[in-house]
Amino acid sequence: MDGEAGSDALLALWRLRLVPDGDLCFDGHQGFAWHGAFFGMIKRLDRALAARLHRGSGTRAFRLSFPQRRLYERGKPIDLLIGSADPDLNRAIDSLRACTQGDGFCMGLEHVEMDLLSVELLKSASMEYVERFRLPASFAVQFRSATCFRSQGKHLLFPDPHTLFGSLLGRWNSLFNVQMTLYDEELDRVAVNGYRLHTRTLKMERFELIGFVGYVSYVSRGLKVESRSKLGNLLLLADYLGVGYHTTMGLGNCRVVFGADRGGRGGEAV
Repeated sequence: MDGEAGSDALLALWRLRLVPDGDLCFDGHQGFAWHGAFFGMIKRLDRALAARLHRGSGTRAFRLSFPQRRLYERGKPIDLLIGSADPDLNRAIDSLRACTQGDGFCMGLEHVEMDLLSVELLKSASMEYVERFRLPASFAVQFRSATCFRSQGKHLLFPDPHTLFGSLLGRWNSLFNVQMTLYDEELDRVAVNGYRLHTRTLKMERFELIGFVGYVSYVSRGLKVESRSKLGNLLLLADYLGVGYHTTMGLGNCRVVFGADRGGRGGEAV
């Protein structure tokens, strides 16, 4: 984190600690329920923002991460992580801090109300920090929730450099005014160095989805400064907004580690 205030940052990662007032049991993936709960909360804070985020590419400006538990027990805290690349969303979440000290704020998940216990900015990055960032010679991506990519109607279950950075490039260009271009010769200089992945089948509300979890380590060689800057920017985006399909419903949650060995260990997190 570069110390930028969350409400003014280009990228921000927030943690909302919530306490349910009743037991809640899920049969299958909870993504649709949390997605709906999130929009219900934002709609109460800023109806125009909720409408904008719900339209088109706006839904890619944030990601949600939550415990993958079948049962949430009454009175036991739940941490909801929200990664955001939208200044208005950051300001709305930041405004919730006051609610934890006053009359309180509730968020509905299915039929259960959850009291907001705390709001914490875990890390943030300004545009200046992002622009200074460079891709290191080695890094790893730890895929912490089921992840998959889509291309021409097909699901892709291995994050080779072209798939990983190609997905992030599309998201970057949908979010920011500064458009980015990547060339095959740049991506050809990034290679997989090691991996351990496991596939999972998720039962969504209306369909089943196959994704993977685990880690992949990468190495880069011979990249020019401009290329290292572009690829580094995209990796920062992954660390805050996740990667792949349905990141607004809890999929594609990842952690980027720089300087990691081929086993995905060591180094420093973003």
